[in-house]
Amino acid sequence: MLIDSIGELSAWWGTADIAFVGGSLGNRGGQNMIEPSAYGIAIAVGPNTWNFKDVVERLKAAEALSIVYDAASLTD
Repeated sequence: MLIDSIGELSAWWGTADIAFVGGSLGNRGGQNMIEPSAYGIAIAVGPNTWNFKDVVERLKAAEALSIVYDAASLTD
């Protein structure tokens, strides 16, 4: 499922097994990954998460987040 709108994601996090949190494959920085982590689902982000640096480090330390480097690696 792909959701690309503001204010609707919180209704869907509980139905997912994995979440790719967008904005992080480009240079604009990632979106908030705190919400999906609260639901205990696996999280994938791109390498550009400079705007959530502390959150990313905590999730990586808890083994709750994976970093992908391009769209193709999302399927791995």
